[in-house]
Amino acid sequence: MSDFFLAELAKPQPDPGGGAAAAHGALIALALLKKIFMLEYTRIQTKTHSENWENKKIELDSLGERMESLREEDRKIYPRLTQFRKSESNGEKFLKIVEDSITVPLQIMKGAIEGLAIIIWLGGHCKEILKADLRVSAELLEAALRGTYHIGRANLPLSRKLALPVIFEQELQNKLQEGQKAFQQAITVLHPTRETISDDSYCR
Repeated sequence: MSDFFLAELAKPQPDPGGGAAAAHGALIALALLKKIFMLEYTRIQTKTHSENWENKKIELDSLGERMESLREEDRKIYPRLTQFRKSESNGEKFLKIVEDSITVPLQIMKGAIEGLAIIIWLGGHCKEILKADLRVSAELLEAALRGTYHIGRANLPLSRKLALPVIFEQELQNKLQEGQKAFQQAITVLHPTRETISDDSYCR
């Protein structure tokens, strides 16, 4: 990640927009999550890594790559929508673009939920001091979840106009509820178990 995306985001132009910004926020959350994961992964290297640790590492790496791809996908949607609106095209390509304007936010929401699931798992395995950092990651993912929900909903009128499946609206709502439930689970897991933490537990 670099400041290039932020510089592009700040420009007075339509893209990248809110969906890409939400995906970028999720990428920051995942970078912090990976830092915490690797701190604990390295700490137990003298022990035998369980299959769960190895699987979670692969899952986290894959999720980061997918979210970066979704960020770039989202930023391409608006120019394509504008192009086909101007051409007054009603072809299959336009239908696909409108569909993407909802399914890409849905995929970002799904990725945020997967990230929260890893946080819930890691929260049960990491040192106490790192739970505050995990809480930051969880908050950023929840913000990305809600943000892309609103982006997807904003594009629903286009899907209705083109008679695309009405299930999109329900899918957005379902993902939002699923994500909020996962966020609450994460907050419960990350709640401090004691008020003071000894210096020897600080492993950053």
